[in-house]
Amino acid sequence: QLTGYVYDPQRNKGDIAALSPLLIPACEQGDAAAVAIALRAGRSLAELVGPVADVLEMREGDLALLGGVLTHNTYVREAFQETLRTRYPHIRCIPPKRDAAYGAVLAALHQWERRKEERP
Repeated sequence: QLTGYVYDPQRNKGDIAALSPLLIPACEQGDAAAVAIALRAGRSLAELVGPVADVLEMREGDLALLGGVLTHNTYVREAFQETLRTRYPHIRCIPPKRDAAYGAVLAALHQWERRKEERP
């Protein structure tokens, strides 16, 4: 039933995201399918870090964790952090100090300054 619900063309991201709170209690009850979903989600989210870290040439530093799933679901967060440590052992996961927009501006500014230094 869940697969049919998720792949129904009338469903949107909000409908699917609304299912997220159901994952935590299922994981806590030891539901193998729920734990597998959480682990796969955490690993998949960690894989998204790679392209950004590569473009920013980020091999060390702090990475603030934002978003409801990473913030509230221990299973997803731990899988994310374990996967990230494997590829980027010198990147630390920290709670956010500010919102995501602030971080995006800082990252863009850092990249702009780096490119400015490389110009003759």
